[in-house]
Amino acid sequence: MQAPPAIISLPDLPGELRALIARDGRFILKAFGAITAIIAVSGLAALSGLLVAIIVSVIGQGLFLERLLADRVAPHRPGQAEMFLALAVAGLLSFVPVMFGMMMLILPGALLMGSWAAAGPVIVAEGRGGVAGLGESWRLTAGSRVRLMLLYALIILASFLTGGLIGVFPLFGISEGSSLGERLAYDVLSAAAYIASWLLSPAIYRLVKPAGGELHEVFS
Repeated sequence: MQAPPAIISLPDLPGELRALIARDGRFILKAFGAITAIIAVSGLAALSGLLVAIIVSVIGQGLFLERLLADRVAPHRPGQAEMFLALAVAGLLSFVPVMFGMMMLILPGALLMGSWAAAGPVIVAEGRGGVAGLGESWRLTAGSRVRLMLLYALIILASFLTGGLIGVFPLFGISEGSSLGERLAYDVLSAAAYIASWLLSPAIYRLVKPAGGELHEVFS
């Protein structure tokens, strides 16, 4: 029988994030540099921003979460190819509803983002498929849905203030007439957005599903 998911207290998130950064800070910095370089090279090679985003979101996210969730990875989960496929399926299934929800005054999109925030870690750590990962994330975040909706609404609003949707979906690129400095700023912000998202999701996963499956109420 599955243990009920824990309920997140948002003040606990910074502590969980600090623990991840303290343990894997050097790897996180390397990942940030690698993602920035990939985005920069793709711009020089005139590759589609959407194509690059899909590749980075699937392969980059999978490898990143594997490292940050190394202590939680199931011993007999499927291989990396199946993991990447599951992440791609989950991304494709969630993208349109989230974007549509964001068009509906932000909150519906934020609700979906929060509800599916643990899908990537569920897929990577537990070896579930894309649909099952979304479903398990929905179950795990049930008691924390309003808190996570408000958190992601703040993230979305902050992204608008720092350059459109770049902080949430860095897909849209910049104009051909942009200066080198503007391009570099876009590349760095895009990479930072990916890393921030990939850090937040395992932190949320660890809070709603503590190691060992024990009941762990983090909010009362």
